[in-house]
Amino acid sequence: MSNCRQGDIDLWHVEHTNHDRSTVRPFLLWCATTKLTRRFTLPAATISQALPVSQGQRLDLLGRLLTGHDLPLRTRVAAVIVLLYAQPLTRVVRLTIDDVIRGDQVLLRLGEPPSPVPGPFANLLLE
Repeated sequence: MSNCRQGDIDLWHVEHTNHDRSTVRPFLLWCATTKLTRRFTLPAATISQALPVSQGQRLDLLGRLLTGHDLPLRTRVAAVIVLLYAQPLTRVVRLTIDDVIRGDQVLLRLGEPPSPVPGPFANLLLE
């Protein structure tokens, strides 16, 4: 690392994706702070928002989750909850089996009152 120069940093930055750059940025800053490298500057970090999923894409994804047995069941269920109820993953991972309510219809406790789960997705959730 001690022979890393500004030109190396610039070249790496140009050749890699935004995700790669944001992932490695803390490491590079640590290297500079601890003087493992020569002094260099990093381009400003860019923060961008992903485009929302269109209704057509959302329906295609839901269809794949219902029929795509190539994905693990937990992944499929989590993705369905995200796509149907716009729940963040931080909320989805806290759900337990007790949040699934069986009765005349399947309900999912995301708040009060619990939310109804549409037929084919209810079956997936009950699996």
